[in-house]
Amino acid sequence: MKSYEVVSFLVLINSAIVYYYTKNIEYLITGIILSLAILLGIRFIFEKFVA
Repeated sequence: MKSYEVVSFLVLINSAIVYYYTKNIEYLITGIILSLAILLGIRFIFEKFVA
């Protein structure tokens, strides 16, 4: 796995844990959106400009 995939996965796990303890759906939705933004955004930048 690339480092940005690991970071995206950790953000997703963190938001799921926070949702489990707080029962606040906003944290879960924000975590999902943030992890998708990290995954897709950095993948696009990495493939477009680096690779």
